[in-house]
Amino acid sequence: MISKIKGIPVTESPNPVSENEVHQLDENIMNYMLENFAELENFWSKKWKCPNRRVVGISGKTCIFATCMHALNSKLNPDLQLRGKLTPNPHMSFEEVEKIRAILIGRKDEEFRELGFMQVQMIIPKLALLRAVMKFFNINTVEYVPSTGGCIGFLSLKLKTQIQ
Repeated sequence: MISKIKGIPVTESPNPVSENEVHQLDENIMNYMLENFAELENFWSKKWKCPNRRVVGISGKTCIFATCMHALNSKLNPDLQLRGKLTPNPHMSFEEVEKIRAILIGRKDEEFRELGFMQVQMIIPKLALLRAVMKFFNINTVEYVPSTGGCIGFLSLKLKTQIQ
């Protein structure tokens, strides 16, 4: 979507992404979700009448959740001291996702690489998608649990917890 908004080939990095382009990306993602997932959101709202939804996100090093956690635990985050350096906070709130995404808008690939980000061309789109899903489904907090990216990773984490 961001490539289409910028009018560039998908093989090119969209960075730096402007605030206006991020706003258009937000609108496109939300419109897509409204068109395709309104029934699911309606079901979710009726099934789980919970005003403070919290979910667990599992996957590997380059996933949407790891990207956000990397940003939140980077020196760019003015609230880094509040998150804790020795024991990084595995939770990300909707407000934190919005705040760190705003900090990353307008940055170039080189800046992202210097901060140790992987897949630099996907940072803003991933954060836009995470923000949109959290907003659409009224998810206040996501807890990131690193895994191999599939259910087997989650099961191994559960087994490790039971052994300890």
